[in-house]
Amino acid sequence: LYLFTMTNHIYIRIFGNIFMLMPFGFVLPIIFRKFKSFRLTTGVCLGFSLFIELTQYVTGRGLLELDDIMHNTVGGAMGFIFHEIINEKISEYRGKKYL
Repeated sequence: LYLFTMTNHIYIRIFGNIFMLMPFGFVLPIIFRKFKSFRLTTGVCLGFSLFIELTQYVTGRGLLELDDIMHNTVGGAMGFIFHEIINEKISEYRGKKYL
């Protein structure tokens, strides 16, 4: 019931945080071959999100919010999953790993 009473601002913050690191999780395994692992890529996304939140806290430009760290990490993981799905489809089409 609480979810249905949330304002649009809350939804924008949640989905904004999720989508913020999606490109990072997608591109990281393309640029660096060692990031072909879900666990490693998600861990780097977690570390980067933590860095962003700590920087906001230290500089006074924002709050350190644990839910932001969680949403950013989920976004990075989703980006990696999209990378794997697209890589698999391209591999089926071409018969080899592409990305």
